[in-house]
Amino acid sequence: MPYAGGGSHAYDAWSELLPPTIEAQTLRLPGRETRFSEEPPRDLYELAAALAAELAPYLTSSTAILGHSMGALLAFEVVRALRRSHGWEPACLLVSGVRAPQLSAGAPRYAGLSGPDLEEEVRGMFGGAAPILDERDLWELMLPVFRADLLMCDLYEYCPEPPLSCPVVAYGSTADKDVDEELVAAWSKQTTGPFERRMFPGEHFYLLRWPEAFAMDVTARLARYAVPRRS
Repeated sequence: MPYAGGGSHAYDAWSELLPPTIEAQTLRLPGRETRFSEEPPRDLYELAAALAAELAPYLTSSTAILGHSMGALLAFEVVRALRRSHGWEPACLLVSGVRAPQLSAGAPRYAGLSGPDLEEEVRGMFGGAAPILDERDLWELMLPVFRADLLMCDLYEYCPEPPLSCPVVAYGSTADKDVDEELVAAWSKQTTGPFERRMFPGEHFYLLRWPEAFAMDVTARLARYAVPRRS
């Protein structure tokens, strides 16, 4: 599940490093790439329900779902929607770069920031050098979708449900000013199954800075939880 403003190539930096036994696919959400003419989503619950219905025919017992930042919240709500509609949970849910959903009310709001302030926040998320800001035409093109995604996150309100039973792996980074280790650890409340917390060095987009290490770690988690459940 892509992060705010991300398209189907959001995770190419590390997903291409996964072994051939893992088939990685990133969703293409409305408002970007070949779906550019479509209105970007405004409600995370509505988007999750639509994605759950679309994905349901293709899911197996060895399917894992991963998301970073907005994508982590989306992945979580897609899994809950699939549990409600199909009684299905993934072999593993991997969430990265976002506080546990029950604590979302305390998350910073970014959608209403001015242009310069938003750019400054994006630079901080990349640790100072944000490649997307160097491509001004591309940045201006994607900015409306990025803001729409940020607004969708700002408006998200957690609705309590029983915890999942699948394994959950929660990733964070030591220099992410919005998501500290305690907020990552709080994901443990969202499952009765195995839980692992993994912290990397770096800022919010640490997984793009350390693609090899992140790909290796994801591979290890999937080997632990997904491979034994293959049909």
